[in-house]
Amino acid sequence: MHARIDRSIEELCYSPPINNGLTGFVKEFDCLCSPDELLGTGKFSSVYECSRKKDGKRFAVKVIAGAELTANQSKQIMYEGKIMEMVAGCSECIRLLRIFQAPPSSRYLVVEQLCGGEVYDMVGIHDTGVAETLAANWMRQLLSALAYCHERLIVHRDIKLENIMLVSGDDHSKIKLVDFGLALLLKRKEAAEKFGVVGSPCYMAPEIVNQSPYGISVDLWAAGVAMYAMLSSQMPFPGINTVVGLLQDETFRSIVDQPNKQGTVTAFPQYDWEVKDGLSAHGLDLMRALLAPEPAQRVSAAAALEHPWLKAAEVYNLAI
Repeated sequence: MHARIDRSIEELCYSPPINNGLTGFVKEFDCLCSPDELLGTGKFSSVYECSRKKDGKRFAVKVIAGAELTANQSKQIMYEGKIMEMVAGCSECIRLLRIFQAPPSSRYLVVEQLCGGEVYDMVGIHDTGVAETLAANWMRQLLSALAYCHERLIVHRDIKLENIMLVSGDDHSKIKLVDFGLALLLKRKEAAEKFGVVGSPCYMAPEIVNQSPYGISVDLWAAGVAMYAMLSSQMPFPGINTVVGLLQDETFRSIVDQPNKQGTVTAFPQYDWEVKDGLSAHGLDLMRALLAPEPAQRVSAAAALEHPWLKAAEVYNLAI
């Protein structure tokens, strides 16, 4: 259980750099935080909104209770901070400000505060998905984040609408990719290894479900699922997907059995795209390229950014 934090994080952003400038050790880490400022909880962590006493600037702090972790889980937490440092230069990834080690094993990851909520919630209020131009703009930014990660041999492994955050509450807010808790650093770009079944079931690529070797292309599959959900407010593969549970076996079967003779996705016809006055041919083409069953045939993030559907999104320039 995380103890109540009731002082400031002034020293967090004004303390002198230690080692690489991001990582430090503190005897006490306290910020102005009351129970109603809890932003969310995970299996091993809680996220709090906090303010810096010196100027009132708002941040978010991910507090990880190290005492509850196994040795492997502790190692993954350390990994998360390292990977977030590596993507600090990407404007489409959440910005890590400081990391603090609190003896004996708790860690505090301080990040910029994103005030617009999850793309998941935005999509959820539209019965037939968001406008195609808005979805294209979101996808362009998501794929930019993935291209940045993949160039640095980082595979996120948990791409989903819940991990795409709006920077502000504006209608055309920019988005950022968050939660690198399952991310891995590969040995080489073409690497494919058996890393285990991880991620969110509805977004898992066939090679993950089949427990086959996999690499960065699993992120592109998940991006294709996210794109489908943005445009339809539905998931592309059958299965019960609710806040109380998920029939994983049914979902997994639909994922691994989905290719038809043309190698496309049989789930597409389950949604009537005409409800949206028709999804453009370019949009369907990119979705199929992302959801290619064979990893070797799946479009890369860098190549996807050159797709006509996303090049057109640049013209709209919605994310200002």
